[in-house]
Amino acid sequence: MYALFAVMAACAPSCGGLARTPQPGVTGTARQVLTASGSNADLIRFIREGDTANVRQVLEGGRDPDAQGYAGELPLVVAASTRDRACVRLLLAHGAHADASDLFDVTPLMRAAESGDAQLVTDLLGLGANPNHVIRSTPPVTASEVGYTPLFFACRGGSLPIVAALVQKGADVNHILVQGELGMGDDGMTPTLMAAESGHAEIVEFLQQQGAREDARKRDEALLRGAALRDDSTRVRELLAKGVPVDARGTKRIQGTTLILRTPLLMAIDSRVRGDRPASIAVARLLIAAGADINDVGLGDSPLAIAVEQRQVETVRFLVSAGADPRRKGRDSESALQLARRGVKQGWYGMSPILAILEHGR
Repeated sequence: MYALFAVMAACAPSCGGLARTPQPGVTGTARQVLTASGSNADLIRFIREGDTANVRQVLEGGRDPDAQGYAGELPLVVAASTRDRACVRLLLAHGAHADASDLFDVTPLMRAAESGDAQLVTDLLGLGANPNHVIRSTPPVTASEVGYTPLFFACRGGSLPIVAALVQKGADVNHILVQGELGMGDDGMTPTLMAAESGHAEIVEFLQQQGAREDARKRDEALLRGAALRDDSTRVRELLAKGVPVDARGTKRIQGTTLILRTPLLMAIDSRVRGDRPASIAVARLLIAAGADINDVGLGDSPLAIAVEQRQVETVRFLVSAGADPRRKGRDSESALQLARRGVKQGWYGMSPILAILEHGR
């Protein structure tokens, strides 16, 4: 169980807080307009390089810390995303607004929440950053995170202390992305579902304790996909034993279109969602033993074809041994066997041993 006061202890300041020096002529929190000059492109480059000396020199030369770069970046948002506290301090000391937003309406608090910097989140909240800022779409500029609040970023990032800090400051634990209001985004997504899909069960539990309301079926299905993503075999077993469908598939609505998302099995093997982590054959084995459809093509390609395309030799070997059909075609695509043969013919690196497994089972 997670009491709010307990997790907030982890966010207690360990060093002096940040302070903002007022800058004449800059008021409000409206997003800055991207100019052709890209006046802060050099400053943003120095921040990304961690070049504190040049950041200081540029700011002391009178540069507006809230002006954007060529691509609409805001210096403080960039510094928050890189967790560069020295640059954050310099920007705030020279008048940067803690609650300003970049061209995509993203605020420093959002990037700090996602990056896992609990101290910076606490400091920005103390300086007046809005815990309920909602990213809005302003065509032709539309971010993929339209409708998100800082709490969504924290739930995706996985830091319970940051989630607690935001909730203590009044973050809405029941904020729902609504397609009709926003025009784009994950229709129906909530902080609870974001945490569950990202594999952060402890945040799901905490949000429920703080009054989050969520459909139990949707929550548990998201938790199963998240557990598969995080290679959490224990939680996968618990959720399957609880009766959560082994092929529980998520959906996403974007601009009025419903997209089919990955099953738990695909979350365990598909590198497009797993980043640098290899496939979890242990979790995949659990799911297949529980009846997961090893030849599912709901996403377009079968799990085997996806593993072939990503040249996951051991995953291909495992799936074939578990009964995957190399000749099973996707909805509008080649079978795993056709893909491997084409890859060998075209000289794709690492495809020959995969073709041998598909043709001969070894």
